[in-house]
Amino acid sequence: EGVTDGNAGLWASVNGGSGTLDFQELGRQGPLGTTAWKRYEIEIPVPPNATQLNYGVILSGRGRSWFDGLEITIDEGSDVEI
Repeated sequence: EGVTDGNAGLWASVNGGSGTLDFQELGRQGPLGTTAWKRYEIEIPVPPNATQLNYGVILSGRGRSWFDGLEITIDEGSDVEI
């Protein structure tokens, strides 16, 4: 609600033994101003050497934001070793 001078959104990072392996965020693609409820998502690859996945929500700038129904979905594509 009334998000200005910044943005609201999602972020995720994948870490491994060498530090941060990948970082994704909505950035300027997130909601600005006052908007109706809308689904937002980000995708981040998780390589076999990943040891940690962190995610969260952010509001930078002015305004208020609400988040609901956060979930992580794992797409077990061809990169997953079983």
